[in-house]
Amino acid sequence: MRHAERCDHSDAPCLSSAQGITARTLPSVRELGHDFKELGARDVDIISSPLIRAVQTAENMFGKSPPRQAWLFDCKGTMLNQALQHKVPHHNLILVTHSECIQDLESSMGDSSPTTPAFASSWFLIDDGRSAPVLLGYLDADQWKELDRLDMLAQLEDH
Repeated sequence: MRHAERCDHSDAPCLSSAQGITARTLPSVRELGHDFKELGARDVDIISSPLIRAVQTAENMFGKSPPRQAWLFDCKGTMLNQALQHKVPHHNLILVTHSECIQDLESSMGDSSPTTPAFASSWFLIDDGRSAPVLLGYLDADQWKELDRLDMLAQLEDH
């Protein structure tokens, strides 16, 4: 996933440093962490880029400081391979990174014209270890609410 809104690209107040995220994004970042937990995934490994905006995003989403690894910032041409190397079988892997790395991932998976991802957007990839990884798609932070609504409608239809 991409880190939350950068303070140095906004006139909104900073959470702490100018290299971090904006204070106004904190409620949506925490809600996004809640949304990830609602997916019900167990055995989740979280790794963050060492840059403060990614670390602040991860800490505020998941309530803990994740391991930080430079390849999540310095990723040119290596993002997919690095992600697969860090993926533990039967574990979910959440990477908090930057737009350039997400674009690198998309390019590695055959997208010839990746677009710049929105702040706090999430990409979903499946790798079963037997066949080529599959990019399922992405959700922008504000699209999670639609999933909640669809889940609620499905529950109503079941009754």
